[in-house]
Amino acid sequence: MAEKVVLVEFNTWHHECLDSQILFLKDSGYEVILVNDIRKKTHIEEKPASRMCECLFFDFRKIWSFMELQRYINRNHIGNVILNTAQGSGALKFCVLPFLHKTNIVGTIHNTIKLESSLGQRLIIRKIRKVYVLSPYLLHSMTMHKNLKSAVFSPVFFPEKPCADIVKPQDETWACIPGNVEYGRRDYGFLVQAASSIRRTVSDGRKIKFIILGNIMKGDGIRLQHAIQEYGLQDLFVTFREFVPEDIFNAYVMHSDVILPLVHPEIPGGESYTRYKISGSFSIAKSAGKQMLCHCMFKGIEGFDYNAMFYSDMDDFLVLLLNRQTITDYLIPGRDEFERNRLQYISLLE
Repeated sequence: MAEKVVLVEFNTWHHECLDSQILFLKDSGYEVILVNDIRKKTHIEEKPASRMCECLFFDFRKIWSFMELQRYINRNHIGNVILNTAQGSGALKFCVLPFLHKTNIVGTIHNTIKLESSLGQRLIIRKIRKVYVLSPYLLHSMTMHKNLKSAVFSPVFFPEKPCADIVKPQDETWACIPGNVEYGRRDYGFLVQAASSIRRTVSDGRKIKFIILGNIMKGDGIRLQHAIQEYGLQDLFVTFREFVPEDIFNAYVMHSDVILPLVHPEIPGGESYTRYKISGSFSIAKSAGKQMLCHCMFKGIEGFDYNAMFYSDMDDFLVLLLNRQTITDYLIPGRDEFERNRLQYISLLE
């Protein structure tokens, strides 16, 4: 009988990291029980990877749900629990609970600075002695935590990617900005300035489309929409007025010429992305074999193993974006890279 492992996400985010872990575990002979918040039930059940698992759902807004999960783990003598997000209030509530037998709890740290600055995080790692990070360049921030074992895996592997049928005109360059519209995570002001410059200076028939792959009617999206309208830039943008379905999201990424993370020093905590955390855009670009345009603060960082070109200012950015000959597709990560990541992942778990 295959050994069971519980893979759990207490929150309503970071689900893009589940697929790779499910594949690693299944290919290593584990039986996976996937646990998620009830608010993401429809989303999770639509993921091809979820069909490889037993799926359980709890309302993690309620404290009794953590105790119910604890009882499930104890009752079924599950020896391995993996926290997809090993930080935050959900992980803390879970980690202070007692377990009746020796349970190996490991988890992913999405922002390693919290290991130094957060009391809650210090309480969590009393129960978790092994942690994953999502890029080789983040391992450098783990060197001061000698009491923790760490390994890296890249969340860029999927059993399949549903993809809608969309048509991209041959004379257009598509620059994709994936994810929820949040000014605290991306420099959308820079993007609007770039679009304004293109409107003023490009008159040779080249067409640029900025694809905003997030709900423009939610959160900071409304602010971005107002800026686009104020400067009359609507024809340079493709936007969505609701949640972007996975098949449409994937189709626009695959048809894009380049991915724009828009992570700059000017955004709150912008430079922390060079040491302590990654942008989800990095993984999306790597998974799709797409090149990124990144701020030069990422240039030369050891372990920054993404296909990227670097700009230092608006002029650099526009030269790279408008010169389509500089933008190159790369190979989607293959079996060799999958196997390397799987072995790193499983070696830490075991």
